[in-house]
Amino acid sequence: MCKNILKEWWEAIDIKGNSINVKKGQKFINEGSEMPGVFFIQKGFVKVHKHWGDREMIVRFTKEGEIVGHRAISSENLLSPISATAMQDSVLCFIELNFLRLYLKPIQLLHMSL
Repeated sequence: MCKNILKEWWEAIDIKGNSINVKKGQKFINEGSEMPGVFFIQKGFVKVHKHWGDREMIVRFTKEGEIVGHRAISSENLLSPISATAMQDSVLCFIELNFLRLYLKPIQLLHMSL
């Protein structure tokens, strides 16, 4: 999304986005917790995982330019189905869900009219 974003949105994202530094091993999303937004990986490497019975299941790994916590964008359920942990010191950009929904709505309407 960051690579294909409209130039006009960058100013709003600069105002609304929060840069967050996370250390190696730090969990920044907890499975079952409320997700108020999404995280874009600006620098680093992140493990996305969840509980599967008594075990931990690795869902995927994310790297620079990828997104984590995006399921809340299209869902009314704001509880995270996953956890996310930094595998190395990382820099994340946090964007609030309400902001994303506001800016994505015109795109949804455009696609529906096509």
